[in-house]
Amino acid sequence: MDYAAECAEHRELEALEASLTTDIDAYAGLDAEDRTGVAQAARGIDSKFSRIRALQRDLDLVLEEADRY
Repeated sequence: MDYAAECAEHRELEALEASLTTDIDAYAGLDAEDRTGVAQAARGIDSKFSRIRALQRDLDLVLEEADRY
């Protein structure tokens, strides 16, 4: 993976982090009677964390490769 791809993945991680913060803030603002969409939001959050883990694995591989040089 080249530097441009690494930068793109870093930007994607930052965007996902911001999106997760928005999701968490939205959840915190719900009262006990208005949580009908929480399960769907939780699936979205889980999906975002899965993507973050995949990107982190890719970045770890890039860093390992960079250490070899």
